[in-house]
Amino acid sequence: MKIRRSTLLVPANVERMVAKSRDFAADVVMLDLEDAVPATDADKDKARTAMSAAVAAGGFRAREIAVRINGPRTRWFDADVAAIGAAKVTTISLPHTDGAGDVARAEAAIAAIFSAPPDILLAVETPATLLELTEIARHTRLVTALYVAPIDFTLALGSTALLFGAGAMTDQGQLDYLRRHLLTVARAHGWNAVDAPVVPDPRDPAAVRHAMAASRAAGFDGASALYPDHVAVANEVFAPSPQELAWAADIIARFEGLRDGRTADTTGGKLVMVQHYEFAKNLVALAERIGT
Repeated sequence: MKIRRSTLLVPANVERMVAKSRDFAADVVMLDLEDAVPATDADKDKARTAMSAAVAAGGFRAREIAVRINGPRTRWFDADVAAIGAAKVTTISLPHTDGAGDVARAEAAIAAIFSAPPDILLAVETPATLLELTEIARHTRLVTALYVAPIDFTLALGSTALLFGAGAMTDQGQLDYLRRHLLTVARAHGWNAVDAPVVPDPRDPAAVRHAMAASRAAGFDGASALYPDHVAVANEVFAPSPQELAWAADIIARFEGLRDGRTADTTGGKLVMVQHYEFAKNLVALAERIGT
C-alpha cells in the first residue's frame, strides 16, 4: 500500500489555490475537476486545461498527485478521461458510481487510454457501490484505495443528519456500516482505506485531531483534509508516534529474546504473543516507509 495519510482536494480551475498546493506536504494532492468546478461545459473545459498545465509543470511537495474526474454518468466523463490520459496522470479519483457496473465501465474507459495501469481511488458515495464492494474488488484491476464520502452517502440514504448543514452531523450513526464495511474490504485486498472525519466545527483543531485519531484507531490509513491546516494533523495522527515506536521496540526485543520453545512472554504481567510481535514490526516498517 502507498502512504496516503492526508489527501487535500484542490480546485483545478483556481490557479492561486493550485499554486499554493505545491507547498503543501500532503501525501496526496487531489486536483478536482468535479464538485469544486461549476457544472458548465466552459468551466469544465477550463479546469481540464488548468489541470493539464499543473501536472506538466510539477513542483509539488506531495508524494502523489491525483485528479478527481466527473462521475461516469455525467456528460463530462469522457472528456475528463481523455484529458487525464493526455496529461499522463497516474492516480485518478473516481466519484459518484452507482454500483459495480459503473465502476467496471469507468475502469474500462480509463484502462483503454493508458499504456501503464493508473491507480484508481474509489469514493464510496452510494449504497449500491457500498453493497457491491465485494464484486467490485473481485473484478477490478486498478482500484488501490477506498475513500469514505460522508456527505454524499448521508444524502443518498435520505438521512436527516444534514438537515442543518454538514456541521450538524454530530451523531454519525448512519456512517457506521459504511466505515466498517469499506475498511474490511480494503484490508482484505491490500488497499488503502481513507476516512473523512466530520466534526461540527472543522476549524476546531482539537475536534479534528480527535476525529482523525478515532479513524486511525479503527484501522484507517489516512483522512481527507478539508483545510490545508488539517494536513499536518493527518500526517502526524496516521503515523506511528514516538511512544508507539518505543512500545514496538520493547515488544520486538522481548519476543525475539524468547528461549526454550516459548511462544509468549509474560514478564512483568504484560503478555506478549506473536500477534503483538507482528503488529510491532508493522509499526516500525510503516515509520520507515514514511521516513520518520
